[in-house]
Amino acid sequence: MPGSNHLFDLIHSLTQNEKGYIRRHARTHSQGMTKNTMKLFDLMDGQRVYDERAIREAFRNTSVSRNLAEAKYYLQRMILKNLQQFHAATSVDMKLLGYLQQIEILSSRALYDLSLATCRKARTLAMKHEKYKYMLSILHLERDIYWNQQANGNIQALFLKTYEEEARVLEALQEHHRLTRSSESNYNAFKVYGQGWSKADKERLEENLPVFQKLQSTESSSFDNSREVYHGLHTYFWMNKDLLKAHEFISKSVKQYQKNKDRFPDRLFLKDYLMLLNQFAFVSAKLGKGKAMDEALREMESVRDTLPKKQLTKDVLNLLNQFYYVNKINAFLQRGTFAEGVKFVGAKETRMYLENLEGNIDRSFEVVLKMNIATLYMGAGRFREALHWNYEVINGNYGRLRSDLYVLARIFQLVIHHELGNADLLQSLISSTRNYLRNRKRVLKFESLILEHIGVFSLTLDPAEKQKQLKSLRKKLAPLAKDDFEKVAFEDFDFIGWIEKIQQQPARPA
Repeated sequence: MPGSNHLFDLIHSLTQNEKGYIRRHARTHSQGMTKNTMKLFDLMDGQRVYDERAIREAFRNTSVSRNLAEAKYYLQRMILKNLQQFHAATSVDMKLLGYLQQIEILSSRALYDLSLATCRKARTLAMKHEKYKYMLSILHLERDIYWNQQANGNIQALFLKTYEEEARVLEALQEHHRLTRSSESNYNAFKVYGQGWSKADKERLEENLPVFQKLQSTESSSFDNSREVYHGLHTYFWMNKDLLKAHEFISKSVKQYQKNKDRFPDRLFLKDYLMLLNQFAFVSAKLGKGKAMDEALREMESVRDTLPKKQLTKDVLNLLNQFYYVNKINAFLQRGTFAEGVKFVGAKETRMYLENLEGNIDRSFEVVLKMNIATLYMGAGRFREALHWNYEVINGNYGRLRSDLYVLARIFQLVIHHELGNADLLQSLISSTRNYLRNRKRVLKFESLILEHIGVFSLTLDPAEKQKQLKSLRKKLAPLAKDDFEKVAFEDFDFIGWIEKIQQQPARPA
């Protein structure tokens, strides 16, 4: 029986340490409700797939069976409460939330001096990590304390000082909002379109460039603003194909983060660092900077192997793994070491990761990963395996994500079936791909040339006509392979080399 599985997912996301903490906490309570709650916890923990019928059967003729929804809600609240306690000191945000609770409790008891001392600790931590949203709450609580200390002769000056500081915090938040909104919208556009950006995206980038350049020249003291400036600049140069300049700014950002490793307990800071390492590895690969690419991969491995397990939460690990595997496989593609790459894909650890992608990877990265694996097998001449992964891209229901890769996958399937000799299937695929390309708003000239010469993929085309078409297509593709905008279609699979190979093959018997 399917039923709601949110609680089931929560329980199965827990680490062994977290489960142990919850069970130890439960043992300190002897009420019957707690015992039933823990029985429900253990039953759901032991299930591989959520089965509500089995749970009702286990509690047959009890109040839990009659009020299962309420029992599940109670268990969920208990788990979340225990997780809050377990992780109280593991992240900056949790520490600040704890400080805010302490300030509230102390103030409610009129322990104002102790409450102000806690405010100062919270302030120091919030400013160090640029957690301005918490600063607003801290300042509000400070004013409440001063309001209750009217006998203090200096109270008016202190009161006004909090408003002055609040104005600075709001200004910093506004500036950070402006920069983050711009850099994140640019990055999200890349996730959807790849390098085939719309005119509006490029115009927005051009508008923001002077702002980023001006802020860069002022050397902002804010780390968060500085990193958004670097992010905006490297995105601009990346999308305008100035990869050397993009690499320069990404390198500066990496060094910034590495100087602030004491902020890694901040989960969002760590995730931002991993995203930056992904960009560093990607651009390094595009530039053929193998050492820099390997350096980024080693740093990802170091984060996974050396950080305390409490910091490697599921969302952090998901992010780390998706960046690591996408870039690791891309490294084999860039070096042309296809056999070595295929061996890596077949390794036990990689297979386990690939078998559990659902819910553990951003879908825009999932399509890149599967496309890279398909291309790896094509490079190794193992077209049956390539066909499986290419179909994963075509049939993966990825919607609008990475439309630049989806069109390549449609063309790749023609290459793969040509290599496998599937003549009958090719005829229908050529027809459907022709219609797809014809109706699509084509971004690359490469797509238009494939549409014009799509008959070269046919195994039944007259040999003389096929040679003529192949020669014409090769001649037209050659300059595109050197074009900064068009060469994206040739980076992972050598279309021109494939055409030359087909030209050398003897004609297939009719």
